[in-house]
Amino acid sequence: MLLIAAVCVAAAPAGAQASSCCKPADLTTIKGIGYDYSPEMTALVGATVSVVEYPNLKARVDKNGSFALKVPKNRSTTIVIDAPGHSRMYSDTRVRTAGDPIVAFGVPTTALSVGIATVFNIPLNPSKNAPKDCLVVAFVVVKASLKFKTLAQAKAFGSIGVAGAKISLVKTGKGGGPFRGRPLYFGAAGNPDTSRTVTESGVGLFSGVPAGTYKVIATKAGSKFASATAVCKPERFVATIEAQL
Repeated sequence: MLLIAAVCVAAAPAGAQASSCCKPADLTTIKGIGYDYSPEMTALVGATVSVVEYPNLKARVDKNGSFALKVPKNRSTTIVIDAPGHSRMYSDTRVRTAGDPIVAFGVPTTALSVGIATVFNIPLNPSKNAPKDCLVVAFVVVKASLKFKTLAQAKAFGSIGVAGAKISLVKTGKGGGPFRGRPLYFGAAGNPDTSRTVTESGVGLFSGVPAGTYKVIATKAGSKFASATAVCKPERFVATIEAQL
């Protein structure tokens, strides 16, 4: 199974910041893909993709699993995807350019998310089928995945997860420091495995993360990875990508 995602921040009000950013000259277009997190990797046709900080900027996933979304230039943004029957997923938060790799969302169904939460005692908000606290999922991936342009290319490549990496969270700013919770790593079949202490499929999940801004860091002897910024708030499912450099 291919394991990629990008996804992270809760809705901010569309105030003066939103209106001032959205003149055509102030925008650039980024591209991405949205698909069901399953071996079939079905395109999430019709799913809504939007900019959290500027909610009037939206796009939809087409029949090929692709989308093109306008975002403000030189401003840090978070991308979110909403698809019926699936968990709401947020990206990392950063400044984006037209030359960036595609924003890739591998989105689990609500039933799958609730099932994992139930088995591993992750508290939920039952009314929203969302985590009570913030969840951060890190995807540690090979460099080749950054060249994908379509869902078809991603499916043809196969698994891109890096095995043998450790993932950590470090809170930034005042009162910052390492998050003490241990990640739940996923096995080769894409299922959580409590016995693992490093990645096998490239995926690690942190639950119960307090509100704040975190650096998501992957380490492995002989390898270097990009870090990502996850902004956590309650009921947020944040997915980040740590790609090989």
